[in-house]
Amino acid sequence: MAEEIQGVRNMGLLVIAVVLGLVVVVVYNFQISNIKSAQSRNVEYLLQYTVAKEAGSEIERDDLTAVPVPTQASEAFGSVVRRENKDEIVGKKLRRNVQAGHYVLWGHAGGGLTAAPDDAIDGPNRAGVSVEIEQPGPGVLLTPDGRVNLVGMFPTGRGGTTKAYTIIENVRVLSVGGGAPSAAEDMPGMSNRPQPSYRQINVELRPEVDLELQDVLTFAVGPVRLQVLNREEQDPNKGGVITDEVKSLVGQLSSSAAGGRASPGRGR
Repeated sequence: MAEEIQGVRNMGLLVIAVVLGLVVVVVYNFQISNIKSAQSRNVEYLLQYTVAKEAGSEIERDDLTAVPVPTQASEAFGSVVRRENKDEIVGKKLRRNVQAGHYVLWGHAGGGLTAAPDDAIDGPNRAGVSVEIEQPGPGVLLTPDGRVNLVGMFPTGRGGTTKAYTIIENVRVLSVGGGAPSAAEDMPGMSNRPQPSYRQINVELRPEVDLELQDVLTFAVGPVRLQVLNREEQDPNKGGVITDEVKSLVGQLSSSAAGGRASPGRGR
């Protein structure tokens, strides 16, 4: 009888041990799952090139791979393309040579967030021109390789009033807010993130148009205003010249100034 009671006790202890073992396994797996989940929430996936490619070649899907980087550290990578933006970079043409293992930057394909590459000026007879813009500007809405209309406020000659005129349509943007030097593009410790506020942009114009623009701006009241355009809908062969309306206006203002009345000047 005593042996039977002892056997029942042993069986009970065995069952309790098995249950406790299962509880330990469940708790352990739960903790591991939470740790992995927390780690996944603190990781971002950034794109790297899997092969070396030359400027002018098209970025293909197989050229890219996503690598995990701690979220806190990824902030220092600046304009590296994230995994969720992969479709936006695939199919674009490179503006510079890249190597396998390099991080994929928006600026490599002309869609950079702060600064276009050194060779971003397209074609002959083009120049980079700095333009002071009105505050507040478009902020991160505007990126290099974007397209804008330049708008100025000009005096009407009636009681000191002013009127807005489109100075140049469809101007290509080279950089915004100064940007970062291209030599630092592949340095993870160097941040070249977009600036939410900036006072000037660099645009691409023909040198003779730049000279005309400087003459026009002597009659403008205040800095240039920007109209940000959809770059995908703009014809690069259209625009980029002083509009006929502004040429006519400047002619009238010049005649008035020559007649004895002073030019209004910038910023008045």
